[in-house]
Amino acid sequence: MTVERTVVDRNQRGRFTLGNDAYRRGVAAKAALKAKIAAELGGNLSATDEILLTRAVELLIIRPKSRTDAVRAINTANRILQSLRAKYQSDEIVPSLAEYEAAL
Repeated sequence: MTVERTVVDRNQRGRFTLGNDAYRRGVAAKAALKAKIAAELGGNLSATDEILLTRAVELLIIRPKSRTDAVRAINTANRILQSLRAKYQSDEIVPSLAEYEAAL
């Protein structure tokens, strides 16, 4: 889910030109990716996990300046998402107290 960029989206200083919607497309792409991952995690994230998820999405969407930066960004986002998935999957696997009592 990458945002298409063209030369006409930005001026010589790198700022967005008037009348284009590249910024809004980028914001929409980030929001869609964040919503998809949040739904995958169960949707009930703590405030800290929301911040981590936002940072992971930003790392996945950005355009790195070098290949080294690209690898670093992807690896960092991967570590964040793995820790979030491990946290929320372990919550789903743990059976309730009633299930323990029923098994005894």
